[in-house]
Amino acid sequence: MLSIEEIDHINDQLQHIPDTLTSKRKHSLRHDLNKQLQEHNYASRYPPYQPTPYEIVFINRTTTSDVLIQLDQEIQQVKHFMLDTESVMVKFKPNVPTLIQIQICSSTSSIVMIIECHHLPNKQQQEFQLIKNLFQSLLTNKKQIFSWGSISELDKFLEFDLFTEDQIYLPINRNIQVEYKTYWDQMFPHQKNINEGDCRCRNCFGVGHKPLLGIQDVVAFELNEWLNKQLTC
Repeated sequence: MLSIEEIDHINDQLQHIPDTLTSKRKHSLRHDLNKQLQEHNYASRYPPYQPTPYEIVFINRTTTSDVLIQLDQEIQQVKHFMLDTESVMVKFKPNVPTLIQIQICSSTSSIVMIIECHHLPNKQQQEFQLIKNLFQSLLTNKKQIFSWGSISELDKFLEFDLFTEDQIYLPINRNIQVEYKTYWDQMFPHQKNINEGDCRCRNCFGVGHKPLLGIQDVVAFELNEWLNKQLTC
């Protein structure tokens, strides 16, 4: 958490952003400073987020054929999945797509596959085809994929030749980021004439200004827990 001096320094920076900066740089600086304050706010109010048990499987050039075949069998037997992607920030250049994260949601186990797209086997190797098979089993109209954002995030990963553009849009995709915002507004409208801090609408919770909700905001609101985002970058 931040000290009182650090909080005062951040607030002072927000009040005195240099006019010499470009509008894009001003926006970026303001965003970064507000994120630090938000992180402190949640960390000071809530206990750390505790995920349910899960197993992580990293998929790269060292992953064996047996593991990939077993994962493919798991995917074929399950209908529901969660998807997220990550990119690496490159100074003065567009972000570089790096990771595809897929959670297999079954009643008996929770497996999170992290596909390291810059460390895959050679395309001529059997293991590369087995990784493609994972996406062939996943990206079908019989599967339902939950994502924080649109499944179109996979478009920027087409360069890795793991799936086609047509395959991306075959599953049923539920964009929970959009759905939850609608749910919040419908279930928790603003309440007048109640004690300060008791209203649960987005504005009173402090996120009404955001065009897109962050997963950290929803974890705080829904679970009363702090999802640590300090190491995101």
